[in-house]
Amino acid sequence: MNKGILAAGKLLPRYTIADYQHLKGDWELWDGFAIVMSPSPFGGHQTIATRLAYAFSL
Repeated sequence: MNKGILAAGKLLPRYTIADYQHLKGDWELWDGFAIVMSPSPFGGHQTIATRLAYAFSL
């Protein structure tokens, strides 16, 4: 892990591919910064979201 940039007064770490391979969960690596990804909607949530999107598009 390398030192990164300052954000809100804190030094954010920069990750390497080797670091990324050891992360647990759904993460992406953007220019050395680890970004946590939220899970995709599924099931009932996705059905409701689709219906709402259709209803508001009319």
